[in-house]
Amino acid sequence: FWDVLVAFFAWVVGLGSPTQHAVEVICAYAPAILGALTTIPVYLIGKEVLNRNVGLLAAAVVTLLPGEFLGRSLLGHPDHHVAEVFFSTIALLFMILALKSARQKELSFQHFLNRDWKSIRKPLIYAVLVGVMLGIYLLTWTGGLLLVLILFSYLVLQYIIDHLRGKSTDYLCIIGVPSFLIPLAMIVPVSSSLL
Repeated sequence: FWDVLVAFFAWVVGLGSPTQHAVEVICAYAPAILGALTTIPVYLIGKEVLNRNVGLLAAAVVTLLPGEFLGRSLLGHPDHHVAEVFFSTIALLFMILALKSARQKELSFQHFLNRDWKSIRKPLIYAVLVGVMLGIYLLTWTGGLLLVLILFSYLVLQYIIDHLRGKSTDYLCIIGVPSFLIPLAMIVPVSSSLL
């Protein structure tokens, strides 16, 4: 996906006929732009998990902390690593929003049977966005299956915890199914070219 992303922006900048120079400029700037944009989902994750101050602190740490992320997101470092961080962070943000929304609305299969679209809409939209971002992440880096394993393990563990506490576990299935089926649908058509 990284190659397609860079090629698309080179094509747009070149007005349908990109030059080698345009491709090189886009390749040089893309990591820095994606690195800067990564602070937005990091802030939102911190804000959703705890509060606004934690979100600001997390964004400041990502922005200022030296290390691999800074090195990979510098101007002129044309590699897909910063895109991996960007798309996986957005996928995690949407997963947090989906689970939080589904938990607040106490989403269950009964909402589907009653066609209560008002309660279903927001968590399901977030779940679809998780799936799309996870799919883009996996298309960017095939090693991204580790994140899929982590998310799946979390859902299984949360299912066990909720079951032992006597709480409904329907929301985990409602969020989990589109979150994993959409990336699967995105990966299958290109899977032979990835092997």
